[in-house]
Amino acid sequence: SFEGRGLWVQNITLGNYCNVDLEYPWNPALSRPRRSGTITQAQLADFRGEKLWAENCRFVSRLNLMPISGAAQSVYRSCHFESTDDALNGHAVYEGCDFDFYGGCPFWGTAKTGVIFRECLFRIHTREWRFAKHGGQISCLECRFESAWDLPGQPHGTINRELLIYELHNTWNGQPFSLGQL
Repeated sequence: SFEGRGLWVQNITLGNYCNVDLEYPWNPALSRPRRSGTITQAQLADFRGEKLWAENCRFVSRLNLMPISGAAQSVYRSCHFESTDDALNGHAVYEGCDFDFYGGCPFWGTAKTGVIFRECLFRIHTREWRFAKHGGQISCLECRFESAWDLPGQPHGTINRELLIYELHNTWNGQPFSLGQL
């Protein structure tokens, strides 16, 4: 838990190795095997303060990832996230990030300032998927979605109708699509 006016983190990996193998690409000697096959709930870190800036970081967990959540303003740039449900910061800007979603709903909600994704890559590893369980706003600009499943016609997710979606030039498996198709 961090507290202060601002926090800048860069080139770090934070992870819950209770149920996920932690791999440190820059220094494999630091890698740790998972301790259990059971999915355990764990928040990686929280921050009480004004501004968070995270750049080139890796956030690895499953249930309730919470990648240094809690700042009034948060920016994640060129970061990697692995998570299941209720996992991401619901009031942040994500720029050039990549995500591996192993659950069906990465956000509980985005009610405060909302979320902006710009030029992000989403790898969706589950058939049933949607952005959020509850309302708020999400902007998704020039993002790529990759999944083993094709678009509509396949029951892979639904948009929460309380959620306001702003979008521009997104693709699903390389094909243009609208988040409204989910």
